[in-house]
Amino acid sequence: MIAFGNGVILFFDDENDKEANVVKTELTKIIGAQWEPKGTFFNVAWNFNDSKEDNKSENNTKAIALFYNLEGQMTKILVCPNKIYSFSLGNSPTIALEAQNVVYTGFIKYNYKWAFYAGTIVVWYLIGDNKYNVLYLDLENNAKLSKNIFGLIGIVSNDNICVLFTESKDQVYSILFTNNFGNVIESKKCPIKPSFYAINNEYLIASDGNYIYMIIFKKNKKKKRTKIQNLQNRR
Repeated sequence: MIAFGNGVILFFDDENDKEANVVKTELTKIIGAQWEPKGTFFNVAWNFNDSKEDNKSENNTKAIALFYNLEGQMTKILVCPNKIYSFSLGNSPTIALEAQNVVYTGFIKYNYKWAFYAGTIVVWYLIGDNKYNVLYLDLENNAKLSKNIFGLIGIVSNDNICVLFTESKDQVYSILFTNNFGNVIESKKCPIKPSFYAINNEYLIASDGNYIYMIIFKKNKKKKRTKIQNLQNRR
């Protein structure tokens, strides 16, 4: 990652990446930028100047710390009442800000995403290099299941099932169907990258922006729960 004084941040996927991701923070004279040790997000710190315009900031804020995800989107803003001289990100993840004679420390919450289906809450968040923790909380049976999944793109659910979209290192996309206990009951390969997706009790639709991939569910009249039959796939 390269941080410029004019507030422009360049970061690369790896050492072989020739096209940098560009983030324009619109801040000038930033203190610095730093990756979280696990590489899940990065932080940019900036002090307000002593000019009259900057002294009009709300709540006498003297500095801010901005947090960005791997897509370069700002996710959090941390304000500081004193000017920041240095900062450090820890593994927990935690942050420490050195400001004059005071050191501010704080715990950074994970960026959780969740879904609800069949009396089960499923929560997922990034814990490492493209590694996600998925937690299933079965409210009816007071049980929980935690598993780690690599390359998780997204989760969507209807009344009865939860669907996970994953991407392998070879850019192979998969669709995992799980029950309310978190067990995979069926899996399929997806011919397109599921950047957008939606589900109801009859259809599962995924799209990469150019093509649409559709799965139609067939209901078994003998059972109340939906059974996946993969009758028709359309691209």
